[in-house]
Amino acid sequence: MPLPKIAFFITRLDYGGAEKVMRLLIEELHTRYDIHLILTVKLRHITLPERVNIFYLTESETTGWRNFAKIPLLAYQYRRYLVKNNISLSLSFLLRPNLIAAFTRFLGWRGTLILSERSSPISFYSLQGKSGQLALFLMKKIFPQADVILPNSFGALHALRDILKIKTRYEVIYNPLDIPKTLQRAAVNVSQLIDFERFTFICVGQLHPYKNHQLLLHAFAELTDMDCQLLIVGDGEEANNLKQLAQQLKLESKVIFVGYDDNPLRFLSKSHCFVTATNVEGMPNVLLEALSLGLPVISTDCVSGPRELLAPRSDVNFKLEKGIEKAEYGLLVPTNAPQDLADAMKTMYQNNDLRVHYAHIGQRRAATFAKPIMIRKFADLLDSFLKK
Repeated sequence: MPLPKIAFFITRLDYGGAEKVMRLLIEELHTRYDIHLILTVKLRHITLPERVNIFYLTESETTGWRNFAKIPLLAYQYRRYLVKNNISLSLSFLLRPNLIAAFTRFLGWRGTLILSERSSPISFYSLQGKSGQLALFLMKKIFPQADVILPNSFGALHALRDILKIKTRYEVIYNPLDIPKTLQRAAVNVSQLIDFERFTFICVGQLHPYKNHQLLLHAFAELTDMDCQLLIVGDGEEANNLKQLAQQLKLESKVIFVGYDDNPLRFLSKSHCFVTATNVEGMPNVLLEALSLGLPVISTDCVSGPRELLAPRSDVNFKLEKGIEKAEYGLLVPTNAPQDLADAMKTMYQNNDLRVHYAHIGQRRAATFAKPIMIRKFADLLDSFLKK
């Protein structure tokens, strides 16, 4: 009996949190469904199960206004592929694939349309000027075409449903965490050039302005009387600015810019505390990974994700304005508050009992996001439409 056909649609599949989740879904579900992976960026090397079909809508990535201008044309091409291959269900991740997929409704496609938004859109796109305003406008106009929208946090759900007023069905499904694979990859050795005998704070993520690594450096500069170091793992447009700032703050001997690494877990597992100063998130994978590795964590109480992970019994829409919150599974501090972040880092550095407590309880929290649990939620949702 032939397997049900599903189109999995995303921009690219080589890096990023959403890409990691999409890849994991494909790896786990390719024997259950006939998966057609649709990408808008052609990649040179991509390793997936052999039975997965791959189709590229375009040869290269575009930026700015051209991303939006080409949506009707790409929607026509996407619809044509769906019809030609008799695919009745589309699951897309991230803004541009979501807009393209939803636009097929205006071209007459009547299959099941599932959109997955991976961040809190108002906070994220408000940082991007006029193009961000256009993104929000298009979401409000086009997203209601979806049969269901899948936010990966209740914070993102609140923004989509209650603020943007996008009317459709919603299901929140958190990011799945492959705990055995996380532990396996974390056990890989790290270069001896990094001295992990020294107390090590670590931040992992792309070096983009909204991640606010500048705040992290300013907070770390306050720890003048502490024998510690800061590892920054990742690359991006802010790399040179951050290195210059570290020099200005006289932190060259205490901050290590690792750059991009395809296995940051090996650095996480050997560090003493994970810290992030980000202004906006969806549901941060690296925070989950840090918890699963028994790493105590400090995070800004940004929109959205960290509060749901670290203080799940609190109101997800509450935002800390000052001080440190000793949440159930880690420390939360306000966004854009360097002194509060510095105080939280001092607290974690000085209080070994607190670190041990968070290391132990954090692993229990991470277990609730285990791959089998979350993959089952995705499969149940897909099956509910395929069986209609």
